[in-house]
Amino acid sequence: PVGCNKCNYTGYRGRTVIAEMLEVTPEIGKALRENTPVEGLRAIAIKQGMTTLVADGIRHAAQGETSLGEVLRTLGTGTK
Repeated sequence: PVGCNKCNYTGYRGRTVIAEMLEVTPEIGKALRENTPVEGLRAIAIKQGMTTLVADGIRHAAQGETSLGEVLRTLGTGTK
């Protein structure tokens, strides 16, 4: 990113949200009732089309709304 005084020389101005949302489908509801571990819930959700934080961040970077470096910095290391 290239900047100016309006963006404090970052190349970006304002904020962009990256998000993931878990829809409680019947399959997710059943998994919750069965105390399925988080990774199991995550796998079911992704299989059903959930976009992860990383995937949403990459999408924003690909659209030029932010940089991949900023996405990785924001999410920290070890993010899945």
